[in-house]
Amino acid sequence: MTRSIKMVRAWASAAVLGAAFSAAQGAFVTLTDLNSTANFRTQASDAGSPKGNYDWFVDGVDQLKQQWFWYRLSPTAPEVRVDTLNHVGFIASDGNFNPGSDRLVVRYTHPVFQMDLDFILAGGTGVPAFSDMAEQIRITNTTQSPITFTLFQYADFDLTGTPNDDTIQIVNANAVRMSDPFTSVQETIVTPAPSRYTVGNAAALFAALEDATPTTLDNNAGPYVGDAAWAFQWDFVIPAGGTVLVSKDKQLIVVPEPASLSLLGLAAGLILRRRRTA
Repeated sequence: MTRSIKMVRAWASAAVLGAAFSAAQGAFVTLTDLNSTANFRTQASDAGSPKGNYDWFVDGVDQLKQQWFWYRLSPTAPEVRVDTLNHVGFIASDGNFNPGSDRLVVRYTHPVFQMDLDFILAGGTGVPAFSDMAEQIRITNTTQSPITFTLFQYADFDLTGTPNDDTIQIVNANAVRMSDPFTSVQETIVTPAPSRYTVGNAAALFAALEDATPTTLDNNAGPYVGDAAWAFQWDFVIPAGGTVLVSKDKQLIVVPEPASLSLLGLAAGLILRRRRTA
């Protein structure tokens, strides 16, 4: 069975899990699977606190500074972070036999829509190290009239824990790739393709989404080198009672530094020598 089929089946079970929503104050949530840990804060907080998905550790190294979502209901309105919406609650659950919760479902409501965010973390073993985050965003119009809705995603990875040596580029209409000398992350949009996109300086892009003016991404495909981030923009008209679904996936691949590879080779050689002399 392919991973994509497994994900579809897992997401299809969300309605069954709905009764288990937790409305814990602060809503700090940790997902774990094998070599991977991801931290989330799903409720609005003071300016100095983390927002959204603010850590993604692979083999003990934090590769992510922040990724999260913004929305607006008019082309002339500024974007608003989704964690400022009414936070109904969240589900953290275990979808496999590895210890810990590896899936998070968060629900928000607004007078004209409902939004569910769904994350599934999958870790890996071996060399190179591997980690995957599958994501779905479901937006439902809860009114009897069409609504105009724009969704933004912002992603700022500091690969290998360092912010200033990343190279980022839009690969095609559905994918972006960032890399440094030892680590790469690629996000692939399964459906639908974003209306617009951009890559650039992380702080400047974050500020554009947080300010009091509307943002339209400029379709800059890069490459950009430095403290890099990317953003996607989806523009929808959602019919009365209708739903849109954004489905996407992020994959992290970490190659050990040469010194680490040398240590691995030395260890393997010692083990082989002991076996020969045993």
